[in-house]
Amino acid sequence: MTGKTVSILLSALLLPSLAAATDEMHLYKAIIDCSSGADTGRLEVLSDKFIKQFPESRNIPKVKMVLAEKESSPSAAVQKFSAIIYNHPAFEKSDFALYQACQIQSLMADWQGLRKNAILGIKNYGKSPYHEHFRFFYIQSGTQLQKYDDAAAECREILASNHSSRTMARALYQLAVITKLKQGISREYVSSLRELLLGFRDSDIYPSALLLTGNFHEKKNNSRGALAAYDELIKKFPASFEAMQARKKTASMGDISPGPAVFIPDDETINKTENIEIRPEEDLPDEGGNEAVLYAVSVGPFPSLKNMQEIKKLISPVGEIRSLQLRTGHMLYVGRVQGSDAALNLKIRLAEEYGINGRIVRIRSEENKKYIYGE
Repeated sequence: MTGKTVSILLSALLLPSLAAATDEMHLYKAIIDCSSGADTGRLEVLSDKFIKQFPESRNIPKVKMVLAEKESSPSAAVQKFSAIIYNHPAFEKSDFALYQACQIQSLMADWQGLRKNAILGIKNYGKSPYHEHFRFFYIQSGTQLQKYDDAAAECREILASNHSSRTMARALYQLAVITKLKQGISREYVSSLRELLLGFRDSDIYPSALLLTGNFHEKKNNSRGALAAYDELIKKFPASFEAMQARKKTASMGDISPGPAVFIPDDETINKTENIEIRPEEDLPDEGGNEAVLYAVSVGPFPSLKNMQEIKKLISPVGEIRSLQLRTGHMLYVGRVQGSDAALNLKIRLAEEYGINGRIVRIRSEENKKYIYGE
């Protein structure tokens, strides 16, 4: 057999496989191109054809990922992301698929499902850039399921093993929240406030820590300590909502005799605080029908603009939706209604029709600025 004959035979054998590879890449490219548009029907047809025609392709999980990201139903999206995780564990973006599922479950208030997936993420993706997110999803779900000891233990583990100031501040803040839920304004809670004040002055939660500290001193009838905390807040964060609240506090405190301006709780103050002091949470102040105050439902935060836009499109029939870019993500604010009853109805509609767990917030206009604050 001559060399020319061998070459012809090899070409005959390789041509079908080369043609199949070309067909596969052409179809895969068509799917990617289609994913950027709004024709989800065509996307599903192309994807189904690809999965059936090329079942052994390494691009199968990528195609399934595209389908999951374009899914309009939150519960169906979770199922599709979960299928990727369990059927394609070696897929290089399986950690991101799990993160996407967790994010949706958090918005849907599916705390049992979120806890299960968070545990999976912590166990299987220790080196993933999303590992930290899985830990905080675990803390969030544990807190909502009243598994306070588990959530608190995870917070403490993060504090013991992490060296990122932002992450540690977040964990300590979550630990303070859990402590307050369990014990009220207790010794451990006040100790957490002190640690936040001393160790995390550059963190995003520092203004909130100052406001909480001022509230604590007020409840302990320490007017000087409260005034010192509020003054520090107003001086360093004058445009914040916390500063607006502090100004109201100081205006209602009246004349206070001069004295040491110490607001960080010292050892004596902490030791005098009870170990457990359960008290009802304070209600938001009644605005008396003030038209400057409106209500909305916040949804998020979202890690990327794409995630935010997808949810915004999904819930667009609800009404007015505004987006806000944060330092580390994006938020949606749904509706602008008067009265807490209307806001509650809006929150229920989002939960019932879209499976989305939002938070009622108030939007207050003051001095040509708008402040958004919590449920």
